[in-house]
Amino acid sequence: MLTDPTILPPLLVTMDFIGDAGMVKESLYWFDSIKNTYKVAPRCEHYACLIDILGRSGQVETAYKMIQEMPFEADLGVWGALLAGCRFSLNIELAELAARELMKLFQNKNKRGILEFETIIFTFLFHSSTLIPITKQMNQKQLN
Repeated sequence: MLTDPTILPPLLVTMDFIGDAGMVKESLYWFDSIKNTYKVAPRCEHYACLIDILGRSGQVETAYKMIQEMPFEADLGVWGALLAGCRFSLNIELAELAARELMKLFQNKNKRGILEFETIIFTFLFHSSTLIPITKQMNQKQLN
């Protein structure tokens, strides 16, 4: 597949706009059209946008399956979108998984990265029994 830089930004804006309107099926249509109609390889931000849309509609399991099928590794935006979506579905297991993946990505950063990670966790996680083990893991990594 070719990546035509002129078509990707408008498609991302379109997906985001209709996703904000709650039009999940239409968002899926536009995501599929990136590959099938325009013959362009979706980038990580397209996946993050769709995962965010699915998560806000309560479809975090579908969003997670999409992450597993991505042709490249998920980035901060993708895992952050899944974690945010877990608030809507109250899926603690997937929230823990997303938080662990985010922590792995932040491990390579300096202390500012750790503070950013803590901010994300406190912002998105809603269940204190989930937060405590993750915070302990994070503190152990800081000490090493």
